[in-house]
Amino acid sequence: MKVCILTHSFPPAQGAAELYIGNLARGLRGEGIDVSVLTAAHLPSLPLYEEWEGVKVYRMPMRGPPQGLNFEFMLRLPARLREVYERERFDLLHSEHLFPIPRGGAFAREVGVPHVGVIEGISRVSPYSKIVCLVHRLLLPRAQYDVLAVWSRFLIDEFLQGWGVGGDIRIIPGGVDTEKFNPRVDGSAVRRELQDHEGQKIIFTAKPMVKTNALGLAYVIKAMELVVREYPGCKLVVGGAGRKKEELEELARRLGLVRHVQFVGWIPQARIPEYYAAADVVVDSIIYRHAGSVTVLESLASGRPNVLCDIECLPGEVSRPSGDVAVLVKPADAEDMARGILELLRDEGLGRELGRRGWEFIEYNFSMGKIVKEYKVLYEELLR
Repeated sequence: MKVCILTHSFPPAQGAAELYIGNLARGLRGEGIDVSVLTAAHLPSLPLYEEWEGVKVYRMPMRGPPQGLNFEFMLRLPARLREVYERERFDLLHSEHLFPIPRGGAFAREVGVPHVGVIEGISRVSPYSKIVCLVHRLLLPRAQYDVLAVWSRFLIDEFLQGWGVGGDIRIIPGGVDTEKFNPRVDGSAVRRELQDHEGQKIIFTAKPMVKTNALGLAYVIKAMELVVREYPGCKLVVGGAGRKKEELEELARRLGLVRHVQFVGWIPQARIPEYYAAADVVVDSIIYRHAGSVTVLESLASGRPNVLCDIECLPGEVSRPSGDVAVLVKPADAEDMARGILELLRDEGLGRELGRRGWEFIEYNFSMGKIVKEYKVLYEELLR
């Protein structure tokens, strides 16, 4: 079986989305599938062809600004896709995210191969996300696919049904590499780096510091003002980079929390599991309804005590997290966030139990191996 994946973003780009699609391609290759990927060259230095962990990666040079990469990839796709097809003669086309789906579907129909489109998430929170949401609404009802796979029931109920998107729509959630994110990871070296003194409690959170994420991170920082009254020696470690970082640092200074909030900057993907493992409490601060956060999956897979917002943030049939796997708090509520953090700092036994259940929940429902097999079964069905 030969499958070509279209995606505007792929390793070596660093981010949750790139990590996920890289894991999917690697996993499919491990199942004996001949996988090629057509993606954007987000850096001029990247080769237009290379083999990456057994996956054949074709790239298109991008000439426009990074902010328009998604749209440029969609517009420039047909010519390069035809070149890849002439070389690979793939049996099935897999379009990841909206942007390759319309033209990928038209090409698949032209050459007579099945087409699987995948929608990971849609939001309408920031001005940019509202534009992208409108593009989804305009293009998806007209797109051609044999199966449209979506990450969550939330996407169907909140967006697709009202837009008149039809055909064979199935839920195949995102997943996490449980070989890398699991309770067995040793975080002792990172913990020693982070602690100012022996026995110091570490609270950890990490997000790209763009507008919507920064709003959520601000509530975690504000919560620390209450947490340090009871645990004056504890520290919040914030991972990530982005244009809102200085505003968040200024917030910590304004609240008098400089000694209690440490910004460690961008963390390489390979080291993020160690940071989770080093923490006494892991916090995720999503404040808007989400089709499925990879960072939530990663943090639960770590087996550490988690505080999650009681809002749609999980892929799959049920998008809201359960109190069986994490302490749940109200979104955008610093006081309730502080309550959740303090509950886990006070009760280590509760934290251990929630951590164990969180790991089991991820391993059973969202391991990358499970998701890869779901796609393999789908491909085989379409190629019969």
